[in-house]
Amino acid sequence: MGRTFIDLPCSGIDPELLRGQLGADRFVIEAYNRKQHGTFLDIGAGEPIRLSNTLALERGLNWTGVLCDIEHHEALRRERRAGFVLPDALLVDWRTLVSTVFPSGRCDFLSLDLEPPTLTEYAMRILPWDAIRFGIVALEHDSYREGGPARQERMRAFMEANGYELFAEVAHDDWWVDPQVFDVEELHTRFFELLEVTE
Repeated sequence: MGRTFIDLPCSGIDPELLRGQLGADRFVIEAYNRKQHGTFLDIGAGEPIRLSNTLALERGLNWTGVLCDIEHHEALRRERRAGFVLPDALLVDWRTLVSTVFPSGRCDFLSLDLEPPTLTEYAMRILPWDAIRFGIVALEHDSYREGGPARQERMRAFMEANGYELFAEVAHDDWWVDPQVFDVEELHTRFFELLEVTE
């Protein structure tokens, strides 16, 4: 599935809330069957509204969690309702935060996208993967940029070693799922069917 999911049908959600650049928000909503009160960790969240992977989850389905962005953290505090808003992802004690915010050791969705992409890889590696499992992970690898193919290969090896399965490469992102949460084959079948509606 080397494509965006921006046209993925997403019933029951105000279209104005669906802001994910590649449709990650649509994918998460449909994969979880419009689950209410889920959780997210959005590192490199960007602007509060524009291109947000988590706005529709928060406002449309009452999800909560953590937003982290060094440039936009003040605007995120003002305009979003996440439980925690943090500035610099590289200065966070992630082990303590994860145990506080996600005491079950589970989070439904991790979105990770920092600039430059070398920081995305670094931030991925400093998360306490032994202390938390994510149902869905959207990792921006930017394989088209300098060092990108090798970076993507390292990131894929890391995710596979942590027990995640690659669902799709979507433009410059890899989307991963936890096989303890999703049957990847069933998920592929379901999304091919949904995508056929838009073609």
